[in-house]
Amino acid sequence: MSDPHTPHEWDGDQLRELALFVRTHSGKGPGILWPEHADPDDWRRSPETLAAGITLLLGRPVTVRSGPSPTAPNTADLLVLQQTGSSRWRLGAAGIRTTAQDLRLRSGEALFIPGGYTARVEQTASSGLLCLTIGTATPASTA
Repeated sequence: MSDPHTPHEWDGDQLRELALFVRTHSGKGPGILWPEHADPDDWRRSPETLAAGITLLLGRPVTVRSGPSPTAPNTADLLVLQQTGSSRWRLGAAGIRTTAQDLRLRSGEALFIPGGYTARVEQTASSGLLCLTIGTATPASTA
């Protein structure tokens, strides 16, 4: 039986796992997830439907974007889903004196990049990414 709160095409477990991953890393730092409830083909489903499902679970607006800016720090949190191939990421915390992190993202993995981090990506020829911007919490409805 399908979950009535799960947007069409996305399994509730997949969405809950991604939402928990974002909640766990928000305000703490970057993280990589190898999802238990998804495989690389799942990341090719409707990105708009995925964004809507995560928005419902997080209570934060989630939108599809073209990718991280190569030079400026991200102003919002990012969730990157590696659809195909692999990519190398170099992350740095803007304004903080730390060593940059070099990460490899493989097909089927998810990467959380907090706002304020710079992100440079190198992709293989077969690499396909889905990037989602996660905004701040939406105020509770007064209706």
